[in-house]
Amino acid sequence: MGEADEAPLQGLKVADLSGGMAGPLCAMILGDLGADVYKIETVDRGDLTRYVDPTMFQALNRNKRSLAVNLKEPRGLAAMQRLLPKLDVFIENFRPGVVDRLGLSYEAVDRANPSIVYASFTGFGATGPDSQRRAVDQVAQAETGFFGLNGGPGGKPTPARVTVVDVTGGLALVQGVLAALFRRVRTGRGSRVETNLLDAALFQQINGIAHYSSTGKEPGDQEPMGAPSGVFQTRDGAIYLGAFYQEHFEAACQIVGLGELADDPAYANIELRGRALARINSLFAERLAEWNRADILREFEKAGLLFAAVKTYAETVASPQIQLNKTLFEMTGGDSTILGVHLPFRLDGDIGPAPKPPPRLGEHSTEILRELGLSDSISSLLADGVVVQG
Repeated sequence: MGEADEAPLQGLKVADLSGGMAGPLCAMILGDLGADVYKIETVDRGDLTRYVDPTMFQALNRNKRSLAVNLKEPRGLAAMQRLLPKLDVFIENFRPGVVDRLGLSYEAVDRANPSIVYASFTGFGATGPDSQRRAVDQVAQAETGFFGLNGGPGGKPTPARVTVVDVTGGLALVQGVLAALFRRVRTGRGSRVETNLLDAALFQQINGIAHYSSTGKEPGDQEPMGAPSGVFQTRDGAIYLGAFYQEHFEAACQIVGLGELADDPAYANIELRGRALARINSLFAERLAEWNRADILREFEKAGLLFAAVKTYAETVASPQIQLNKTLFEMTGGDSTILGVHLPFRLDGDIGPAPKPPPRLGEHSTEILRELGLSDSISSLLADGVVVQG
């Protein structure tokens, strides 16, 4: 992505009024791509994650400038309204109706700037019986059958422990924003982009929903695809093996000394092996327990199988391949240093410039007010607590 003046979204101006994960992630990606992102925060505490989960805040708010302003105070709202005509993108993730009461509804913002892309992220959607419910990642997982994916046949419904739906929602919001910006090039008009946790959770399960609709079976009741498949213990660590293709099954059998299974007509295709998953996995578990992890993975690699070492985060961050890809980077913010994760794509092989650390609450308030032509008002706004400088 080259130097800052070569960044794909150089010159784009974004207001990020969101908190939590999905909205800030969307704004962070736009910032990584060169946009100038104003993080608009409350004067008392800012983004909720600043104190609920400071590490999360640090991870999701790089490449932003913070303006801490009280939008419920007329002078604070007036300052925000001065910013609107300069913006290309406006991002909010309030519950439906909240942003309207602040005077920053889609209709109000569109009147101030008809070319703006107005991006909203909610829990369940803008209207409907659940629209006013509070939601987080695991609420959306529970509401969409996601828990059933992880419990296994007859098992306890289990949530994913990482915020997979929030990340998918943030990525979806970015896609919608970029699509709207591309359309604006042709039409000159802005757009309203909307997505929510519920839709993001369903989209993640596009394959599972398709299988359910064709079979009527819940995720835990659907027949496995092939065998052996799953996590196995070796002498010194866990591995994953997925022998879905027949040639992979036969090769794996030969490697672990179960050649008779490869010749058994009872396991002659993926469907038959899926029905026998428990027995095949049990036989492989006995043999794999006799191997050292590095040795068996070496044999699987020679045979071109689908395999992996089951790694801890400590092993992951030390991975030679991940280090070669330069996916991770150290980022200092406040008193802590974390590993940040670069965007998962490259433009012309370039990973882009080093991200700027997340801002302190109100760190850029006076700087932004000057850009808005409010230099004469800064002293009174600060003195009256309408704006906070960090």
